[in-house]
Amino acid sequence: KRTKEINQRLGDIRQALESIGVAELNVKRNEERFDPVEARFVRLTITSTKGDTEPCIDEFEIYGPDLAEGSDPTKNLGLASRGSKATASSLLPGYPIHQIHHLNDGQTGNDHSWISNERGAGWAQLELAEPAKISRVVWGRDRDGKFTDRLPTEYCLEFSLDGKSFDKLPTLPSISLAASDFK
Repeated sequence: KRTKEINQRLGDIRQALESIGVAELNVKRNEERFDPVEARFVRLTITSTKGDTEPCIDEFEIYGPDLAEGSDPTKNLGLASRGSKATASSLLPGYPIHQIHHLNDGQTGNDHSWISNERGAGWAQLELAEPAKISRVVWGRDRDGKFTDRLPTEYCLEFSLDGKSFDKLPTLPSISLAASDFK
């Protein structure tokens, strides 16, 4: 009975948060939208994860504004095949399926992911081939949905033109609202 009550309350909270633009974190796909900014570097800095484990990201995508702004909103500017380079704060050693280049290889799922070597922390960064107007970032832990561990729960997105001086992207927060987080 208590679990049913908690799930009902979480459902009410989800609806209220969605109505003001705050999204719930999802292991498969998280999308952050913001007013267009000019950037060459985009960094996802993770400061906490589910279970305080090393964070895992299976794909890190960057998109420009809509066609009215002069770019194709379906074109992932962050792909390695478009000339973007992935870097990260660290890499969990000993696992060939978890590599930095998987951050922007266009493949998703746990078998094509990056895992930091820092418990509950780390950063992943994409350097675009050239500066571009960006307005959306998409990332996931495991797009296949097979794994729910290692999910970043606190993070910020930052951008830079020179790779030295970063500013925070003005995104709305995402939160975790799983019933298991409240047991």
